[in-house]
Amino acid sequence: MSSKYWVTAAAVAVSSVLVGSPTTTSANTAARVVSVTTTSPNGNYKVGDQVLIDVNFSAPVEIAGGLALLLETGVADRIARSNYSSTPLTMSTLRFTYTVQVGDRSNDLDVQSSSALLANDATLSSGGGSVDLTLPPPGAAGSLSASHAVVVDGRGVEEQWQSPFSSVKGLYGIILAEDIRENVSWLIEQGPNGPVRYCRSMAAEGCAGKDLEFRAVIPLCGSSTDVDCIASVDGAGANGKIEVGKLDGYFPKRGVYDFDGSPASGLPTGTGSSVIRFPGLPFKDASGAEFDTYLVTASLTGMVRDGKVTGKTGVFASITPVTFRETTCDARLNAGNEGTAPGTYVGGCMDGMNGSVAVDQDNGYRCIAWDSVDGNGDGRIETLPTNNVSSGDKSICALKQGFPKNVRFSINLRLRTEPAGWLHGRLADPAITFTPNGGRTDVVISGEPVAIPTFAGVATYGALPRPLQDYFDAMCAKECHSARFGPMPSSTPTNERNLLMSPTYYSSSAVSGMNLWRDFVSDSAGSVPTSWNVRTLSGEEMQKAPTCISDGTGVTGVVT
Repeated sequence: MSSKYWVTAAAVAVSSVLVGSPTTTSANTAARVVSVTTTSPNGNYKVGDQVLIDVNFSAPVEIAGGLALLLETGVADRIARSNYSSTPLTMSTLRFTYTVQVGDRSNDLDVQSSSALLANDATLSSGGGSVDLTLPPPGAAGSLSASHAVVVDGRGVEEQWQSPFSSVKGLYGIILAEDIRENVSWLIEQGPNGPVRYCRSMAAEGCAGKDLEFRAVIPLCGSSTDVDCIASVDGAGANGKIEVGKLDGYFPKRGVYDFDGSPASGLPTGTGSSVIRFPGLPFKDASGAEFDTYLVTASLTGMVRDGKVTGKTGVFASITPVTFRETTCDARLNAGNEGTAPGTYVGGCMDGMNGSVAVDQDNGYRCIAWDSVDGNGDGRIETLPTNNVSSGDKSICALKQGFPKNVRFSINLRLRTEPAGWLHGRLADPAITFTPNGGRTDVVISGEPVAIPTFAGVATYGALPRPLQDYFDAMCAKECHSARFGPMPSSTPTNERNLLMSPTYYSSSAVSGMNLWRDFVSDSAGSVPTSWNVRTLSGEEMQKAPTCISDGTGVTGVVT
């Protein structure tokens, strides 16, 4: 089995077409796995290092498409991939590449189970017969650990821990992770099936006079009379000396869905998150280099009805240490937000202006926000050269880093109206005040960051204990759905599903999901990153709340 841990949210399900899937031994089986080996030297491997893993068959195999190999790497088991094309090839050895990521651990690397070789989208055959993908059990003769000594040490920045789940057919998992992000502004006309249009302003063509919903990431205040803005962000270290953060710009500089506000209607302006510098509160990245840049997000949510903001307004605020790096987010590798390259997910890369949301990357780093530069003005982001000619485009991500020790932060907001409901925070020793001030409300939120464990697990169907098999079977009794592969009928074979349990971190379904996986992941956490955030209850939560909260005035309580 494996030791794994994670946090995520919401049951999603199912996979896709699997040709040449594993078969049991029969008269028609022409090839079977005889061993798993590596050409990489024995020794220790750290974050970013690669291990080449070979799966050797008893007879030549005709293959078209890519397979996946699930490895036992401690808390979060990892997928190694083969990169064969759709053009059929014949070979007796299939090669996989595994890249060590943060949190990976193994004293002697091996596959997760005998069912860990997944055909995924590959077609396999051997001399007209089937191919048995059953692997030598971990530690047995022919296994990777029996003939090699590969030690994996994935120590690194906890905040850069990667989700082990991937877009591979036959993979099942759970993720519970406290990483709420509201760093993207939008003003939309909402329809029964989702957004009808995004609006640059209330008066934009097609938007005027319509009922709208908004999330406005608010900027720093430009003057003492500005409202719906951040008045200041302060920090203090172990010595208690308060340092006022300095604005170093916005990220992204101009979001795809940023919009202009309307003071007369009470609509705030939607911008990007603020990059704030604290020279006196430096933190270190994995290399030990020091940085002082923090991404500060404060956002307001609400509704526009009859030309004015009406109802209760929600608020969210977060502070995150970040560093920035260029990436290879490229429009030619991505369809919408879902990468056609196996397992990659890049939020908004194709928008040509920014990549917006927090995502996990299979290539070994975690971005919590995106920006990009359209160097040649063609409306696309193409960071890979074409015919050895660069487009001049750039894609930049904000990498989440860990907080320095013994720090306390405070954010001061000037709001047109007081938020309503309960505040829910990931803060230690919080202090939150609401002060009416001449027709506005000053909100001061202060606290220390806290460590929140992640919980995650992945496995093939055959490696799951019976209660988890029963759970996923029940989920797909009629039809199940996957964000990657879409809806699948109940007749979909278990080795073609791609199912992820990802309930909201603080929901009852998260507790029940964790209990199902607890023993399988050895009751352990995948990582323990730090967070600093606070929010009011969502619209759905407010609808379910007691009347003393839903009908109350202002904020009626705080939970941290």
